[in-house]
Amino acid sequence: MTNYTFFSLVAGGVLLFEIVSLQFSFSMTAHSYGITALRAEFALPARVQRALPALFTTAKSSVPDTVMFTGDVLLARNVEYLMNQKGSDYPFRGIDFSQFETNSYLVGNFESAIPNVHLPTEAGQMRFSVNPAHVPAAKQAGFTHFSLANNHTLDYGSSGYQNTWQTLINNEIKPVGDPRGLSQQSVTILDTESQKVALVAVELLQSVPSEAEVRALMQYANSVSDMQILYVHWGDEYILTNNKTQRFFAELFIANGIDLIVGHHPHVVQNVERIDGILVFYSLGNFIFDQYDTSDTQESLVLKLNLGRTATIDLLPVTSENQLSQPELMTPKNHAKFLASLANRSDSSLHSFIEAGRLPLHSLVASSTKMAMIN
Repeated sequence: MTNYTFFSLVAGGVLLFEIVSLQFSFSMTAHSYGITALRAEFALPARVQRALPALFTTAKSSVPDTVMFTGDVLLARNVEYLMNQKGSDYPFRGIDFSQFETNSYLVGNFESAIPNVHLPTEAGQMRFSVNPAHVPAAKQAGFTHFSLANNHTLDYGSSGYQNTWQTLINNEIKPVGDPRGLSQQSVTILDTESQKVALVAVELLQSVPSEAEVRALMQYANSVSDMQILYVHWGDEYILTNNKTQRFFAELFIANGIDLIVGHHPHVVQNVERIDGILVFYSLGNFIFDQYDTSDTQESLVLKLNLGRTATIDLLPVTSENQLSQPELMTPKNHAKFLASLANRSDSSLHSFIEAGRLPLHSLVASSTKMAMIN
């Protein structure tokens, strides 16, 4: 049993000092895929050795200074059928990510499992299995990180989860997040030219963390990085605006130092909001999926975070209506129409930025008070 103590300082005179003492119990777990990790039974420790997150840090000869985000990626069910018929790269042919940046991190939500024995997912079934033979195409398309913090990673139990993790590692795609709750695996460090970015991948549908657990997780993320981004699985399916639970957790993570929130799961693009100066993209929608019934489920938003001195976020609307499960950039006319619709259901203060397709970041981030830790 280990004790950790923190304090927080909140601006505005509401709360000037707070001491929180937490106790954690840990067990060393050696997984079959060869990675030994420190796993929290209750919550993530406030501080661990910095060498551990290096397992999930991408090393490149030319360090990126951009991070791109997509929504849900499904390589099972009808998408697998299309890949078998047309080639593993079929879903990725519509967009060449190198046209935006020749060297960038690319993050997506891997909405499936890769079990030890693959059986194709039948139409209408919700237990997703991916053929490992199709995973290299995602790497070739540019994906560097896939989140496993979602409600389908455990479709084939813990063994399927471990095999998913190892298969992605074998294909040089970094798995991030933990579908079982908050843990060390929730935080991944992205080294960029300008700063260290903590990618905090969290699932909030099947496991609901306490405020103390969120505080501990964010205390750790803040201690090992300059900027923190929440990449989160949450919300109501097929609803174009956020719900109260999403707003609650957005406020909670922002109060504990998060600098940007990017959501997924609802299968449609949800509204954008600014909370205490922090941008919240509640859902990016389906990037690659086999839901063809409406335009909303075939439209998606890709984000390009440009770091450095004048940090900005580019909004890149895509659609797969022309080719099933194969997203491509919208035409200029549809691009403008999509962004206008998104602006109309989003924070009014962001209306002109959303319509223009670019939002400033630094001018919106500064109001968030970071937590400090007593060593």
